[in-house]
Amino acid sequence: MARAARLALGLAVAAMAAAALPPPAARAEQGAPATLRLVPAGRTADGRPMAALLMDLADGWKTYWRAPGEAGVPPRIDWSGSENLARAEALWPRPDAFESFGMLTLGYKHAMTLPLALAPERADRPMRLRMRIDYGVCSDICMPGSAELSLELPAGGAPAPEAVAARLSAALADGPQDAARAGVAMARCALEGAGGERRLTALLRLPAAMRAHAPAVVVEGPEGVWFDPPRVSPAAEGIEIAADALLDDPALWVARSAVRVTVLAGSGFFELTGCPAG
Repeated sequence: MARAARLALGLAVAAMAAAALPPPAARAEQGAPATLRLVPAGRTADGRPMAALLMDLADGWKTYWRAPGEAGVPPRIDWSGSENLARAEALWPRPDAFESFGMLTLGYKHAMTLPLALAPERADRPMRLRMRIDYGVCSDICMPGSAELSLELPAGGAPAPEAVAARLSAALADGPQDAARAGVAMARCALEGAGGERRLTALLRLPAAMRAHAPAVVVEGPEGVWFDPPRVSPAAEGIEIAADALLDDPALWVARSAVRVTVLAGSGFFELTGCPAG
């Protein structure tokens, strides 16, 4: 989603009409290096209620983005205990790239703020959110963590707590930027091989200024398909990438439309969806 659109998601912190539920409250859960909270976050520009996952980390600790890179544990969120929730969309802000034990990883230091756009089954009824999250954190050592969080939202959502409104606004503003406006595009893409031997190759067009920043590239596939960190080489128009796929089932069909390539270059953060033949 373009940065302008993410800004437009902004927090609906103005007063909202009273609803059937009392003011919502979230329960925090704390592990040794991390404290997690689930809080209301207003509404999106198109009227969807929002929540946000806040993770605060002890000094020297970091956690991981949805695709952690060469090492790390990707977070896994389970909403199955929720009531009146049809879908939750995570609006991931730009991760930091850092080295972990000699490998490139992507994630967040100090804190993570993850806005969540919610779709209720019935818009006129409250939502009772039950989140279970499994995640990883690292310092000099790495360790897994898990938390179970709950939040009740009235119909239409609830405003963000004043104490975290600026933090949520910053996370929304730090989402993917407009790739077309920045001159970032996937010029061609191919999915090759069969069975358990699959590979994605692509040419990504990047402006020269971005190429100078040694872009980090992440390739993601549909459910059951994982891509190794891609090999990146310079090209006249940008960069060439090649990434081997790991499939849960060798017979699985990999839809081109379900491929997503993320490019991090300097302050740039771009998502390219689909694998166009060329």
